Amino acid sequence: MKILIVAFYYPPEHSWAKIASLRPHAWAKYWSQLGHQVYVLTAYHADRPSSSLNPTVVGVPYWPARPTKPMATAPTNRAVVPNSSRSLKTVVVGGLRSLLRTIREKLRLGSFLQASDFWQTPACARALSLHRDINFDLVVSTYGPPANHAIAARLKQKTGLFWVADYRDLWHGNSYVPINAALARLEDWRERRCLGRADLVTAVSDGLAQALIARLQVPVTTVENGFDTDDLTAIKPYSWSDQKVRLLYTGTVYPAKQNAVPLFAALSLLCSHHPDLDQRLEVLFYGWNLEHLETEIETRNLGSIVRLGEPQPRSQILAMQGSAHALIFLDWQDPLAKGILTGKLFEYSFAGKPILGIGATPATAAGRLMLDLGVGHPVGNDPVAIAALITSLLAGCALPYAPQHDKIQQYTRKHLAHRLLDFIIDAKARSATA
Repeated sequence: MKILIVAFYYPPEHSWAKIASLRPHAWAKYWSQLGHQVYVLTAYHADRPSSSLNPTVVGVPYWPARPTKPMATAPTNRAVVPNSSRSLKTVVVGGLRSLLRTIREKLRLGSFLQASDFWQTPACARALSLHRDINFDLVVSTYGPPANHAIAARLKQKTGLFWVADYRDLWHGNSYVPINAALARLEDWRERRCLGRADLVTAVSDGLAQALIARLQVPVTTVENGFDTDDLTAIKPYSWSDQKVRLLYTGTVYPAKQNAVPLFAALSLLCSHHPDLDQRLEVLFYGWNLEHLETEIETRNLGSIVRLGEPQPRSQILAMQGSAHALIFLDWQDPLAKGILTGKLFEYSFAGKPILGIGATPATAAGRLMLDLGVGHPVGNDPVAIAALITSLLAGCALPYAPQHDKIQQYTRKHLAHRLLDFIIDAKARSATA
């Protein structure tokens, strides 16, 4: 088959959207390996390597495009020296994008006025042009941003092309994109009008699927996030500079949606019993949007134990995960986002280290998955329970860890890409018969 994937975020990504780019990348990679001719329509990146013939990556320029941000090659502290060599173009574009974010937050515009909206029109024109030349059999779009679905819906309207609409997050009702009441009604209408043309709707978790079914009244198939085991093939063991116990968190922390306070409270408890704790334990956070944690760290006087670091290359993050004593997972605390399973949880599940599930319980989707796979400890928000697990590590005892490898292998990106394609082929055949 000839397949078009519409994905604004696609590797290489050097932002918080890196994890979002991995899902469409896996589809393109593994579907092309099956012999399908795959094209990816995405935003233009100056640092993207030249595209192979299959999959073919078509980068569409737009303005104001995201500036290229080379990533550090070694862990650094949060404090960094400003880069005075940035070009005027980078400064201007970065300023405009920052202004857009500020306007969206202040006016509570939800999914409206995103930078990707400026990409949508030229990308849609390119998609139609590609279809005239290639004659695709189907188009797959993944949310977010909304531009992905909008482009695919336009293709469906103009050409009748079979359309698969995938959801990594909610569009309307997204718990971490605030929107005012008036625009919320418009956003709801926009999504319903767009998705009314989809032939197949998929989501990354049962909880997300149920939310979509309840609101949109359409069938939704669950195809989870996963992890590409190929990413581990070139990973070299990471060596720490000393023998401290290390707990590691990698990724974004969303204020009011994920709660690290119970972890910090547990560390405070441990400090009261272990005056030399900073000589024995280090808790590391590497990623985006970590600044809001600094106040709690300073208030509890944990600066000698908790370290906030800049984002690191993916290969280095995976190496660090495999060398930590335990991995910190912060479950979603928003009641509007029940049942969400993030890609980070699957990444952790393949790291070979126990997961400390802060906010996760046996009753949450993330907690149930940890227990089912035998990879983690969903301890909820109880500082005493968290401190007890860390105490075991300080005593030289490894946390219980009994990974169910057969179950874990069901969540490889390759397996899930093949599974999604099977769903698509079946749905397309039924559509043709009807």
